[in-house]
Amino acid sequence: MSEREILEAAKEVLLERDYVFSTWKSLRIALGLRKGIYGDAKVIEDILRRHAKELLEVYRQIPEPDDGSISEEELQKIKEEVKDGKDRWVRNYRTREAVRRLLREKGFRVVDTFVERMVRKVERMLEEELQGVGV
Repeated sequence: MSEREILEAAKEVLLERDYVFSTWKSLRIALGLRKGIYGDAKVIEDILRRHAKELLEVYRQIPEPDDGSISEEELQKIKEEVKDGKDRWVRNYRTREAVRRLLREKGFRVVDTFVERMVRKVERMLEEELQGVGV
């Protein structure tokens, strides 16, 4: 496997909306799992580090979500979509999938910490709605 092939595969992984970069080691592992690129770990990681600036520029082409990425109206729609679920685990799973789908549609990277914040927010909205009904 040539350096150029490793770099091209790395760029493909970095442009996947579901991939979140953390370390060069994690990118090397992703190259194996997602692209079937295996080899001497030190050599592959050295190649990635040498081209860090170029690779991180590619990675940053897909923006990560922030607090304004999903509106209150969109969260309300998700809440309505999942509120009939009695089992909290199933409801949270459906909320996660809805948030991930929305992030992809809007062109954002799917970052699990953000997804989990939105799941908690939808759960709070459901709790508030239930308390309002019980009054």
